Amino acid sequence: MKLILRKAYIIDPTSKWHKKRADILIDKGIITTISKTAIKTKAKHEFSNVYVSGGWLDIGTHAGQPGFEHRETAESLAATAQAGGFTGLAIMPDLSPVIDNSTSVNFIQSQSSKSVHFYPLAALSKGLNGEEITEFYDMSLSGAVGFTNGIQHAISKAMLLRALDYAKGFEGLIIHHPADHDMIHKSQMHEGDINVQLGLKGSPDIFEKIVVDETTSLAHYSQSKLLLHLISSKLGLDAFKSAKKKQSNLFASVSYKHLVASDEDLLNFNAQWKIQPPLRAQSDRKALIKAVKDGTLDIISSNHVPLEKEMKAKEFSETSKGAIGLQTLFPKLNIALKDSLSLEEWIPCLSNNPYRVLGLEAPKIEEKSAANLTIFDPAETWTFNQESNLSKSDNSPYFGEKMTGKVIATIYNQTISINQ
Repeated sequence: MKLILRKAYIIDPTSKWHKKRADILIDKGIITTISKTAIKTKAKHEFSNVYVSGGWLDIGTHAGQPGFEHRETAESLAATAQAGGFTGLAIMPDLSPVIDNSTSVNFIQSQSSKSVHFYPLAALSKGLNGEEITEFYDMSLSGAVGFTNGIQHAISKAMLLRALDYAKGFEGLIIHHPADHDMIHKSQMHEGDINVQLGLKGSPDIFEKIVVDETTSLAHYSQSKLLLHLISSKLGLDAFKSAKKKQSNLFASVSYKHLVASDEDLLNFNAQWKIQPPLRAQSDRKALIKAVKDGTLDIISSNHVPLEKEMKAKEFSETSKGAIGLQTLFPKLNIALKDSLSLEEWIPCLSNNPYRVLGLEAPKIEEKSAANLTIFDPAETWTFNQESNLSKSDNSPYFGEKMTGKVIATIYNQTISINQ
């Protein structure tokens, strides 16, 4: 099946076509022609004056299957991911059963759809219990692209060092969330002026800094590859910057929610904004945006956490942390960052960098390359509501909002998926 993009604006820092407009012909899943002049052929699908990048890859997506299919099935996860522009998801291991052996790694990959590939992130410890390390190498051979104990599960510094040493032997990636786990379970939001005003227990950003310092010190000691997943504060960011100057294989991600919102959004006790890590102050948000611009932060993640209605319908102090985000990431960043960052500055945090950090070959917009593409229009508007939401869960602060910026289509594995 043929598809033509006419006068498409290309975002791919690795391509000679980066930041240029061209016609692109895709035939049978291959980019056959890229031309400054009009391609004189017809195709079943044609889009004009759109933007195109390599297919987006989300690191740290929380799935539902197996074990939590009432929150998200493999089918619904792939659908909401594709609608959001993602052709790949690196899935967190906190499922039931946990992704902690080669069989479960293979199962996650088998759940991939024609349009979205699932890359398993394997558990660092068996059952995520923080006591016994898993078989990293065997799981890497089966397809695991990283090893983590996730966001909610604690791990000792001694085990983390063992994991870093183990992974170094085959250049594996350790992914660690820089948070004090006692505070995750006891705090309600960021500690600052707003939590005092609301009378809610806060999580100080100094704890994030301490964990960043400790974790990067262990990585430096072992000279192992490390991704600090979801840095949320200026203090944590500054600590990471300092460590990155000493070691090149340190990477960091940020949740898009921390680039578009702050703890001020909790002033009306909106439980949909109760997430982990907590939304920080406006000064933190601005520092994180600057860090995307200067390349300190490598990856922007959706931090997609589907939850059933009951988990968000309680009193604020009793509600669970998390929000879905795959479909709303692009339009919210598109508006929130337009005065601070160009699309060329932050789209690679979705398209090129996640592949690089995971040690995978990133999609390229070049002739004869396999077409793994996300096609989008920053100007098109749509409404995020129950009809357009393709996740099984609806724990989002954005329901009913008009969005500016839409993913038009994705192409992956010879599959053209067009969004309505």
